Amino acid sequence: MATSSFSKTFVLAEPRDINVFQELEKAQSTIKTRERDEKAESKKAVKLFSKVLTRKNAHG
Repeated sequence: MATSSFSKTFVLAEPRDINVFQELEKAQSTIKTRERDEKAESKKAVKLFSKVLTRKNAHG
């Protein structure tokens, strides 16, 4: 899960800008992520890691 943090203290240049922040607070934030096939990804990772180890053993 991604997180972010920042200083929550700031000064607005224009008093009307507070409306923008209030609207953003009301708006729903949705993030779409792609579906992952963890089993397939795990198999692929093991296969690639095996290749790396095989190459290292071949070169001494």
